[in-house]
This record gives sequence, structure tokens and C-alpha cells, in this order.
Amino acid sequence: MSKVGMVEESMDLLKEITEEFFNFDQTIFNVVLDGCSKFSKIAEMQEILNLMDSCGFPLTVVGYNTIIDGLVRAGHTTKAWDVLDSMVKFSILPDHFTISTLCRGIKGPESRKHFDRVIELFYQYREELELRTTVMYNCLLECCVLMRNMSLALSLFEEFKQESGEEKPDLVS
Repeated sequence: MSKVGMVEESMDLLKEITEEFFNFDQTIFNVVLDGCSKFSKIAEMQEILNLMDSCGFPLTVVGYNTIIDGLVRAGHTTKAWDVLDSMVKFSILPDHFTISTLCRGIKGPESRKHFDRVIELFYQYREELELRTTVMYNCLLECCVLMRNMSLALSLFEEFKQESGEEKPDLVS
């Protein structure tokens, strides 16, 4: 229901499930959280987080990514970065979805500090998280173009061509 915009109905059902002690797991929270994210329902996302906490379900990388996605969609990119900082503080590492979602928050030269952090994040975790993928490099290249940083774009492209194993630059690259 939440994925088609029926957020209020989904929230009511989620509350009923948690209050009636039905057999449920973290998946139901992530599904409703995802629906709220797609429609930028930030207050409802916070309500779900409170429910998760009261039911003893910690956030996973999926939940954090969903929150970051909702904040980026709503134009709250700085808050999305704050969520990333919390995520790392709780020893939950970002993944390629985290980084590509944060890339979507980069809209142009006014996003300089976010751009610098995306690049830093990529280099910090690329070995550990196997971030050398066509999709990841394409996201970073798009950010470089938006930021008009063609020298970094060319450097990333050359790096990708040289380091890629099975992953190769494609027509988008």
C-alpha cells in the first residue's frame, strides 16, 4: 500500500500489527519505510523509526539507505549526510546504494561540499565494499559533469578502464 501512495493506511496497518503482537519481522518496517521515502513523507519515516525502536528492531543498511533516499528526494541532502554519519557511528558501513543515492543529491556547483564527500566516501570504501562497478563509476562521472570537474571525471574514467576486471565502461561512461 505504501508503495502506491497509501501511506496513512500503511501506517495504520503497521501500528495495528505492532500493537496486536502479530508475528512480524523487520521487513514490514522496511517496506512501509520505503513507501514513505518514495513520497518524501519525512514525519512518517520518523514515526516508523520510533516504532522500530520500541519493538527492538535496529536499523540495518537497508533502513538507513531508505531514509537517506527519502531525505534526498525531499531535498534535505545535508540531513541525508547526517544520517550517513549516524550510520557509520553505529558501525554500519555504507554500500553502493548509499553512495549512489547521495550522488543524486548533487545538483550542481552549489553542492560542492556534498560532491567532495561523495568522492571521499568512494575512495574510503571502494576496496572494502567492492565499489568498482560500472554503475558506481557512472554515478561519480555524472556528479563530476554536474560539478563541471572534467579533470576528475577523466581521471576516474581512466582509473576505471585500468582497474576494471569484469566491469567495463559502457556507453553511458
